[in-house]
Amino acid sequence: MMFRGFMRKIMLLLSLFASFLFLISCSSLYVPATARLLPENIKKIYVKPFLNGIKLIAGSTNLASIGIEVIFTKIVEREIIRDGRLSLVNTEEEADIVLVAVIEGYILQPITYCKINAAIDKLSADQFKMLIKANVSLIDKSKGVILWNEPNMRDMHIYRDINKDSKFLKFNDGITESKARKTIFAKLSRRIIRQALK
Repeated sequence: MMFRGFMRKIMLLLSLFASFLFLISCSSLYVPATARLLPENIKKIYVKPFLNGIKLIAGSTNLASIGIEVIFTKIVEREIIRDGRLSLVNTEEEADIVLVAVIEGYILQPITYCKINAAIDKLSADQFKMLIKANVSLIDKSKGVILWNEPNMRDMHIYRDINKDSKFLKFNDGITESKARKTIFAKLSRRIIRQALK
């Protein structure tokens, strides 16, 4: 009777051990369906100067978006260098793949207001929401095919704009609109590297 109980425990331990080995072997074979690695022959990347596709309207905050494509291009180039998996080259002819992008949306919107002076019944914008949207693609130059495309890549940042202050109200914790843009571009750049250059 004791021998049968002992054998049952041994069989249980053996079956647990076999299950454990089976799970380990299965997990090493598992590759997520979304996993995609760039082909081995791809070593060099060129970042084509990004385009600014924002329609400018006189008197709107979109006027602040002039030239932001140059800043975005440089931030992405720095992120590729920092990542180090691919060599950044200076011309399209040298590259295996080309990264292209068009900035398609730039929205700067006040979201909260406060009184600028207790004696004056006037409100001033306190916080702002900035949203930037881009269409980004990675192209295999030799085959002329799109390896990756994100037509609606966007990010936003909420901040207090130090340059929107009145003489009555100072935002010591504020940043400039330019700094807010760079913050968004840095986040977008990391996402581009993470998603496009798997």
